[in-house]
Amino acid sequence: MGIGVLQPRGGAHTPVTGTKLFDEASSLGTDEAAIGLKRHPKHHDIILQPQPSDDPDDPLNWSRLRKELFFASIILCTSAMGVVGPLFIPTFASMAVELDASIAGIAQLNGILVMMLGITSFVGIAFGRVFGKRPFLLLTLLLEIAGLAWGANAWSYWSLYGARVVQGLGIGGFACMGNALVADVFFLHEQGTRIALWQLAWVVSVNVTPLISARIITAAGWRNAFYAVLGFACFCAIFFFLAAPESTFIQREISGETPIAAEQASNSKEEVAGTTPIVVSEVAAPSRRNPLSVWNGLMTDESIWMAIARPFAVALTPPVFWCMVTYGLLFSCTIIVGATYSQIFAAPPYSLDTNTVGNISGIGPLLGSLIALISSGPIADFTARALSTRNDGFFEPEMYLVLMVPCSVFSLVGLVGWGVSVDRVDPSIVPAAMIALTTLGLSFGFAGTILYSSAVFPARQGDSFGIMMLFKSAITFGFLYFSTDWLVERGPKSFFCTWGGVCCGVSLLALPFYVYGKRIREWTSQSALLGWTTR
Repeated sequence: MGIGVLQPRGGAHTPVTGTKLFDEASSLGTDEAAIGLKRHPKHHDIILQPQPSDDPDDPLNWSRLRKELFFASIILCTSAMGVVGPLFIPTFASMAVELDASIAGIAQLNGILVMMLGITSFVGIAFGRVFGKRPFLLLTLLLEIAGLAWGANAWSYWSLYGARVVQGLGIGGFACMGNALVADVFFLHEQGTRIALWQLAWVVSVNVTPLISARIITAAGWRNAFYAVLGFACFCAIFFFLAAPESTFIQREISGETPIAAEQASNSKEEVAGTTPIVVSEVAAPSRRNPLSVWNGLMTDESIWMAIARPFAVALTPPVFWCMVTYGLLFSCTIIVGATYSQIFAAPPYSLDTNTVGNISGIGPLLGSLIALISSGPIADFTARALSTRNDGFFEPEMYLVLMVPCSVFSLVGLVGWGVSVDRVDPSIVPAAMIALTTLGLSFGFAGTILYSSAVFPARQGDSFGIMMLFKSAITFGFLYFSTDWLVERGPKSFFCTWGGVCCGVSLLALPFYVYGKRIREWTSQSALLGWTTR
């Protein structure tokens, strides 16, 4: 094979779920299989995956402008959701005094938010598949707006707790559907960068929020910080309503994932003649669907209960199980570490004010996120193309796992360095730099696990991501119950070094999946117990 991924037992041409013909120019003996498949309008050697239909309502056939406006709405709304969680991280200590609660109690305001986010994300995948993504996302935007208005007028700790429940239900929509929305509208060779941008829009918004909210809270109080986010959320909701039509399309013809299936797909096209390639235009035909319509009917005949139950079965497949655990632990690390900023830097020996705590908790993570933003998506796309060329023109999902290498290195160095520097009471610039490295590494891990889970069983990418979101929310909610006490009892060195080892360890498990992943996919798809979960 030449790229380190072991072939299935049946040989190179054994059909395996997730393997796709990506680059015809590099393929050997697949000219017949590629006959009639539609291609990139400028780079004709790239075969489009998935194959667009001839229907103008197919989102893959939208004009470039319409696609980019759609993507911009995803980025804006994701950012509006991301700012909600860390809104008052710089002022945990002072809020605990004002609301007569403990630091752990204030941290649980974020814990319940994450738990509700996970529930909405999990249910949202199923509701989006059956009823369409647009109505569900508009509903979550309305919930978020209502929760922010409630939070700005909360009169007690438990009132604010209730507001965070509603806010969590609201932010779950874009947290769970971003990758599915990208997959609806963009081709495989375009998805890596955009999924990374979507994920990093969340990460950047989370990390830049303390920089801004600290100043708003210092000048006008935490209630006005809620009002500021409320205004931004209202703008994003209007933009999404106008720029994001329903993207679910249920009549698409998808080319095969293997040489055999690709040949069957090409033979089924009556219009194919000779070896003339079919090129997709960037100019879309007129749509027959009202883009502003909220309800477009049922998207499938599948039972909503089956759609809700199936992700639990999908989680039993080895690749999805690893992605679920890894993504959950990396995300938990992000939230738990964020909950310690005020606990560490606002208390002695640092005794920093709210603005300075906001700078530390915002600038370092922001820099790490921006570096990952610039590099992770292009690295994923470049790796997929380069390794596909060496792999006779075929794409393997395991190619995305190269992103776990920088994840393991930077997260380990960052977390261990952070714990040691805080334990030695080094100048605040030192732990701030370690925070940047940590965020950089975790961002690579987010991109790698999401891309791999989306590509490994394409027909079940929504189920995979839904169970990942539910797991990471549940495990984070549990960790937040004892993380602040754990930090006090064991000290920052033990606390952060433990998290560094955990993040590095689960990331390095990508190595056996890279080598044996294709065989695991073959075994899973042929398993009497799990095979149905991959189709």
